[in-house]
Amino acid sequence: MINDNVFLLSDGDLIDLAVLSSHMHVCWMRLTSGRLGLSYRYSRDYTYNTFIWPELTPKQQTALEKLAQQIIDFCKQATSAPNSNLTLGKLYNPESMPAKLKQLFAKLDSVVEQAYRPEPFKDDAERLSFLLGLYNKRITEAASQEAAKANAQDSEEEEEEQTTKKAKRTRRAKKA
Repeated sequence: MINDNVFLLSDGDLIDLAVLSSHMHVCWMRLTSGRLGLSYRYSRDYTYNTFIWPELTPKQQTALEKLAQQIIDFCKQATSAPNSNLTLGKLYNPESMPAKLKQLFAKLDSVVEQAYRPEPFKDDAERLSFLLGLYNKRITEAASQEAAKANAQDSEEEEEEQTTKKAKRTRRAKKA
């Protein structure tokens, strides 16, 4: 059964899956999503739409695609193997996550973080501080663009008003 908590990224690809699965995005999600009981309630508006995506090089894109596919393949194989008692819940539980899956996620996190900056982050607080800095920069740029648009519109309206006044003066001068 599907409920109102389902979000679909209809044109999503392996890169989207990789970045959304990264520790960087999880840190952002923990800050911007609400909670219901012990579980996070992912927010399209406050989490997904405000997340500042890294600018990926073609090499990073390829690496993320490969890692995302390896994670998918590992999970499929682990849960469908004969006599396997592994579920996705067990695979993603930090206490029971297989070492191979931990390694894949560690590599994925490394590639994503290097897309943001070359030096590694010390901890989640540093990750969040960095992401909030990017977010603040984006908001400031958007506000500047809006102000520039408003100023341009005001200038156009003022110019139009001056033209109208000049035309009225010209008409009055012709009548006189």
